[in-house]
Amino acid sequence: MKRNLIYGLIAILAIGLAVVGCSNGSTNSPPPGGTVGFDALTPWAPSPIVEPAEYKAFPKGDDDTGLLGNTAFYVSTGGEGVIEEGDDDGTYKVTVQTNPGGVSLISFQDADYVYKTGYYLSLQLPTASADNPHKPIMAVTYVAVGPQETGNNWNTASRVNMTNNNTLDKDNVYLAGQIDFAWENENNIIPYRTLCLRLYWHEDEEVGNYEFTVRKILVTDDDDLTPPAYPYISWAPPAIPAPTGWIDFPAASITGATVETGAGAVTITVDNVADGYSITIPTFAGGLTEIHFPAATGSDFTNGYYLSLNLPSNNDEESLRPYRVYSYPNAYWDGAVDLNPNEDASVSGTGYYVAGNVDMQWTNIGDPPNTSTLNTINLQFYWHEDEPADGTYTFILKKLKITSDEIVIVDPDELEPWTPDPVAEPDGWVTFPGSETLMATYYPWATTTTGNSITAAYSPTDSSRTLVRLSGDAFKYKKGIYVSVTLPNNSLKPSRIIAYPSTTKLEGGITPGNDWSICDDIQAPAGKFIAGKVDFKWDKSDSAHVFQGIILDIYWHAEQEAGAYAFTINSIKVAEETTERPPDPDELEPWTPDPVAEPDGWVTFPGSETLRSTFYPWNAGNKIEGNTVTVVAPASGRTLVRFFGTDFQWEKGYYLSVTLPNNANKPSKIYSLGANTDGDDGIWAVSDTVDAGAGKFVAGRVDFTWANNESTAAYKGVMLDIYWHEEQTEAMYSFTINKILVAGESTGGPPPAEKPVIHDTSQLDGATYTVGATAAPLVVVPALDTHSGEYIYSWFKTPTGALHDSSWISDGTPNTDSQGVYFVPPTDTAGIVYYFVKIEFGSEITYSDFVKITVND
Repeated sequence: MKRNLIYGLIAILAIGLAVVGCSNGSTNSPPPGGTVGFDALTPWAPSPIVEPAEYKAFPKGDDDTGLLGNTAFYVSTGGEGVIEEGDDDGTYKVTVQTNPGGVSLISFQDADYVYKTGYYLSLQLPTASADNPHKPIMAVTYVAVGPQETGNNWNTASRVNMTNNNTLDKDNVYLAGQIDFAWENENNIIPYRTLCLRLYWHEDEEVGNYEFTVRKILVTDDDDLTPPAYPYISWAPPAIPAPTGWIDFPAASITGATVETGAGAVTITVDNVADGYSITIPTFAGGLTEIHFPAATGSDFTNGYYLSLNLPSNNDEESLRPYRVYSYPNAYWDGAVDLNPNEDASVSGTGYYVAGNVDMQWTNIGDPPNTSTLNTINLQFYWHEDEPADGTYTFILKKLKITSDEIVIVDPDELEPWTPDPVAEPDGWVTFPGSETLMATYYPWATTTTGNSITAAYSPTDSSRTLVRLSGDAFKYKKGIYVSVTLPNNSLKPSRIIAYPSTTKLEGGITPGNDWSICDDIQAPAGKFIAGKVDFKWDKSDSAHVFQGIILDIYWHAEQEAGAYAFTINSIKVAEETTERPPDPDELEPWTPDPVAEPDGWVTFPGSETLRSTFYPWNAGNKIEGNTVTVVAPASGRTLVRFFGTDFQWEKGYYLSVTLPNNANKPSKIYSLGANTDGDDGIWAVSDTVDAGAGKFVAGRVDFTWANNESTAAYKGVMLDIYWHEEQTEAMYSFTINKILVAGESTGGPPPAEKPVIHDTSQLDGATYTVGATAAPLVVVPALDTHSGEYIYSWFKTPTGALHDSSWISDGTPNTDSQGVYFVPPTDTAGIVYYFVKIEFGSEITYSDFVKITVND
């Protein structure tokens, strides 16, 4: 799970650095370069497109509002561009920075001009020369509703040398000469403001300035060319009749509603009117406004709610227009109703807002049906970033109903104990292996195990349930499970308990596919709670899954206080134990695979003299010194090590030889893979595996090799994915790198990046504050070297002061002033948090020291 979280973090950081321009995600990522070399590409232009009749020239405007003042440029390398008027012939001169293996984007726009049904763009691209040596391999145009980052529509795309899947039509050409694009749809009703042009570059391009000419930009001659305010077309979802037999939500819960925006809690006005309630809320430009309708005691519900609204449809400039309306009960996001016209199959394009009669209904949650008590209905309005800030929005709440299965909450002390019918222990089943050394994990975590006695914590602020996960020394089974417990009659009142097997020992949800058919679900009748001897049994003779644990999922009655709940395990039996108890680690035998001869003609890993690595798990003890690698070896887990050199890029193969010790840590299996980055899982098509087999572990000289003379992909690293035997304790593990060789070393890789350096004047000192106090910013200053202005900064926090527990601070985008790059620690919550900053330049990474910030009540 931690590994997935870490790779999720890496993915989030990558997305955060990606383009937010005229892009719609992965479908528009740049294609690979042509299958022939860059120098062998030949110039090519498709047949010209005749200029559409009755189109008009896109206006130049002035430097502030027109084309010359609003055209925007983007490449992933951070380059810029220039657009200038041509030589009094209606043309434009454009200069844009190239992006090897990627895209350059030019967005032509006019602040006071829109069009609807078509565009025509004609370019004159140069043939490569010494003065302009660059070669775009394909291009695409499309339009956008607003500025280049808002509302692009790829349904309007016109492509040259490019398929709909963003791959090359011709792989041996580059674009030169007259290149025309055109799109037309006379039935289109969406006004557009921006025309986007993407130029795609061969991977062997060099960064530089590319000059070309825009011959003409023409658009349809619309009667009304005044751009309306965004959004501008009202949309209402299909009507939903009010359900019969449901009851009205209490009036006090509507008039007592609360509101939050991105700026925190704010005031709300609710007035009774003839057709319901008039509700006035504040807006939050670029964010959302959320209304909470909390049910009064005695009006909780389980199976559904119904909302009917009347939202204003105004066209004056200052009117507020939500582009999305969202509702959900309590915190059950799976039970949400999401009204977003831009995702509705019946609504094409963008630029809509939700208005008119809007009905929203939710019933049930998930499978099996929801039985949890729900007591709050939440309603969210999402506002466009161009909406007026700090405005007010008034709408009518016509109806708010909940299902007729109203739950009357009783005082917990008035609940009656209830014991289900006993279940006989199955004949022929075996005692849970490892019962004498029972292990458990819990949520919430303040829980203990002593022998067959479990003490589980319950806190209503954390959850309405408690999870207890049980496992033994060698608990593996397939066909069935029987658990018998004795539950006390005390202040904590379980209303429902679900028992189900788990595929992991001490972690995890349910089973593959969340198969609820292998659960045993016991629920107390209304007004009662579960106590006494309670037995659970699951029996499925055709089960193919191997399970290692048992989970008891305990749901608590409402209105009770937090506390500790002790119960006793009477018996745990399994239908069929599938494996023997794993051997003691000290009894495993060392095993060394046959050596692999070094390949002839291969070259030493470039950069071996300055070898560097990234690791998982991230741990302060991980390090590489010379050819000695030291990593954390987690018990019954895995360790990843990725090796990189100064300029390590290869194509045809790799050879890696290591020497592994014979000590307390026992690797059972090792994968070696090629890697493209310092943060990915490796490329499984480029892999070699060493497996010790049962009763053994890998030690001694171990060689890995992979070769493919047909490969054209460029790899930058090699990784080892080490799996450890069960039952061993966590420890540090050191091994030696004997040799790394590569075949087909690529010389076209990026130049070596310098290591980012933090200046010793950085203000990264720990401090203590009271809640609500203003914290001094944490300031990091780059050393004065060549590329410090190109560093990428990412702030993280960790509750323990360890890398493997860290999480990215999503709202911590570094701020810059004359003193450096800084982040201000929040002080709204008491506790201790450690902060640090990650600095990247190319493939090189530096971490700052941890900074301990303490916030007291």
